[in-house]
Amino acid sequence: MIFIPTGGNTGHMAAGIEGNYSGGLIRDYAGVEYHYAECTAKGWEIGQVPGSIPFGVQGTTVLGAS
Repeated sequence: MIFIPTGGNTGHMAAGIEGNYSGGLIRDYAGVEYHYAECTAKGWEIGQVPGSIPFGVQGTTVLGAS
């Protein structure tokens, strides 16, 4: 899971998918690459990040990764 802080004590969660995709890339502490996968709305491809999501802001983290 990817956590994206959105201000205060709130945030947005998305799935992190490992694989050969483009866009929405984040690395965990071990260097494993994951791509953003939106799970709260239909129609988003793996790697596409909605413009309203501040993906990549400080504090964006891969949770539960090795």
